[in-house]
Amino acid sequence: MYCSQLPDHVGAVDATATWHLPAHDTSAGVARRHVRSFVRGRQCAAPAEDCTLIASELVANAIHHGAGPVWLTLRHLVHDDGSEALQLLVGDHGTGRGPITPVRDPAGGALRTSGRGLTIVDALSTAWGSTRIADGHVVWATVRLESRPDARGRATRHRRGLARRA
Repeated sequence: MYCSQLPDHVGAVDATATWHLPAHDTSAGVARRHVRSFVRGRQCAAPAEDCTLIASELVANAIHHGAGPVWLTLRHLVHDDGSEALQLLVGDHGTGRGPITPVRDPAGGALRTSGRGLTIVDALSTAWGSTRIADGHVVWATVRLESRPDARGRATRHRRGLARRA
């Protein structure tokens, strides 16, 4: 689901990390490594491959369509209802092109070599969107995290060092 503004969330940000990346083709690979490391380090139940693919696509788009340098921020969110999400924000110093949408290619476009990135982001994320900010443009995606069974088979979410709000 696309939204033209930054998402609000109810709850707490458990962890945040930001990386600044040069506007270079290798930055998408660097972003994938950062996302994998963040997901492993937080031990959250994020679908790591989905998140790395989303980050890669958003960083590649920022490099191709925006103005560098590019930044990637990851947020591990814990909502008041106990659910969790991983939020990926990719920004650049370009002006953006207004609302963006995935390319819908009714003919299939089997021979195309680009243009599928936002369709992938749309398919893998819970919600995503873009907005202009004071000094650039941000595209974000949120991925809902899965709960994991505890030793007794009950669904639980793993948190390290998170102080629960009352």
